[in-house]
Amino acid sequence: MAIYLTHGAKKNVGDYLIHSRARKLWAHLRPDLDVVSVPRWEKIELPQDAQALILCGGPGFTSRMIETVFPIAQSALERDIPFSGLALGWQGLPAKSPDGFSMTARSAGALRRAVEAGGPISVRDDVTQRIANQFGIETIRTGCTAWYSVPHLGQAPAISEQDPKSLVFTTPAQMGNAREAVEVMRMLRRRFPNTRLIASFHRGIDRDALTTAKQSRAFRMQAKAAGRLGFEVLDVSYDLAKIGFYREIELHVGYRVHAHLDFVSRRTPSVLISEDGRGYGQTATLHGEEAVLWAGGTHLVDKLDRRLSEEIAEGWPSLLGAVEIIERSYPLMQDVILRQAQLSPLP
Repeated sequence: MAIYLTHGAKKNVGDYLIHSRARKLWAHLRPDLDVVSVPRWEKIELPQDAQALILCGGPGFTSRMIETVFPIAQSALERDIPFSGLALGWQGLPAKSPDGFSMTARSAGALRRAVEAGGPISVRDDVTQRIANQFGIETIRTGCTAWYSVPHLGQAPAISEQDPKSLVFTTPAQMGNAREAVEVMRMLRRRFPNTRLIASFHRGIDRDALTTAKQSRAFRMQAKAAGRLGFEVLDVSYDLAKIGFYREIELHVGYRVHAHLDFVSRRTPSVLISEDGRGYGQTATLHGEEAVLWAGGTHLVDKLDRRLSEEIAEGWPSLLGAVEIIERSYPLMQDVILRQAQLSPLP
């Protein structure tokens, strides 16, 4: 028998991180089990050896979650194979309005049915949990799988009082934030004149099957501006190994949620700029509502500059608080995975 674990890894390296951390958690907690990765977007027939289906991670909590995000769940529903959710997150729409979220009766009913059958539904932030409660879906707020770097569990952050020797800036997903991103890079270059600066593009730069020409123009504009400002420019799409160098970087600033979570999970300073509800949910849960920095907000660059000053001067309280929340949440993540491992098909 095997556990089938879905993933959403197509191009964005953050999706690869979610899945990699999920597999590592399973390997750490239940190394005896066979865990098989399956793409969540394909409506495939689960093999006969399927013990359970785990719908894992990413912005999977959508209005048509079962119909469009996880069509693979249909196979489990038709054959009474138990399914469960692991670190599911609100996809951020309607923007800044989680209370306006709606879900089809089919999706909400399927999630309630999963819970009634013993399959826990784990969510990655407090906002997603509040949304689920509106539809009578019982959830456990475990945090994202990317919160948990197994080798770093139980470790305290090592905070430097000096300016960082190296900094990675992650560029925005939304084209409308491209010019703001250039202003952020100018501020970082001005603020850290002696720091090695890197601009990292999680969804790549050039046009391809998953990036339109219009999107590529916005990415290329930012890449050119970064180069002029003395940033190294890196396309880190499609391959998790491309962000292996993050382990050597002392500070992350930027728009990519899973760059932020990768740094925080390894007890390394990071400041996230929230483009939508995904960043908002993670920041509010790990650092508090007052820590949210909205992309496109008034005086965003000045606010970010002040935040960096405060964090450096005070020894990165946002990181210390986030690590405490991660440590307190890990037993919940552990319990969910161990319960999922006990799921089995109806006789």
